[in-house]
Amino acid sequence: MLASHWDDPRHRARFSGVGFRLGSAGLVVLWTTAGCELAFPLDRYGSLPDDGGPAESGAKDSTSTDSRATDGDAPALITYVQGNVVSVKTKEAVVALDSVVRSHDAIIVCIDVDDKSVGLTSPTDTLGNNYGLIFGPISASPRQYFVYLAQDIDGGASTSVTAMLSNYTNSVFEVFALEYSGLASSNAFDTSSDDMGTSMDVTSGPAMTMSPHELVLGFGVGGGIMAGSNFMPVLTSPGGSIVEYKVVTTAGKYEATATTTSGTSWEMIMATFRGQ
Repeated sequence: MLASHWDDPRHRARFSGVGFRLGSAGLVVLWTTAGCELAFPLDRYGSLPDDGGPAESGAKDSTSTDSRATDGDAPALITYVQGNVVSVKTKEAVVALDSVVRSHDAIIVCIDVDDKSVGLTSPTDTLGNNYGLIFGPISASPRQYFVYLAQDIDGGASTSVTAMLSNYTNSVFEVFALEYSGLASSNAFDTSSDDMGTSMDVTSGPAMTMSPHELVLGFGVGGGIMAGSNFMPVLTSPGGSIVEYKVVTTAGKYEATATTTSGTSWEMIMATFRGQ
């Protein structure tokens, strides 16, 4: 009965003489008007509706703000979702994330302050997520650098991240806030490295990752820094600093790289994060 239901022409998808029908034993049969057919099993990630058409009225919408993997055997892809950067000369910096933040994602915050004598409180956001310091403070006269992580976050709209300086002394500081999906819900941070210099070739120096599926994030501070080979540039600040990333699928030795104008002082920080 099921086969005859799908043999009904109303329940076939046609694309220039090609269509499909549901055969026996859970097979999908591709057919052509030339008489050729190819059968293959339905995959594990989805199925066809019973009537071959739109879902019934009242069915649950598959769209969700939960970004966790739904298949126990396949890891979620590590994906950059959104981000923003501000450069301010005030005590407080507020970074707005324009799109809805998704539950169970992660927010990474990278901060550069041009005065190593000031203090910094842990970032906060309007969703009440907790931010832990995973790197820094690193002081390189006259600047200091920090990287924070909020993992397995609560989601919501109209989200902003706030960083605040203590004993403010007319400092300029830049704050990057980046949302990623697919990171581990706990103990996501793996390892880090950093280096500084004035050469055209910018590098964080190497570090060994421990997991096969990781986000490698580079935070380069200086003027006119450009993303390195195989890195995707994400955000560039008004002062020329950059955040870049790549996703790796083998544990091993990695470093964040970039280029800049010779003679320009730079600092490159790498932080890596485990995937789900």
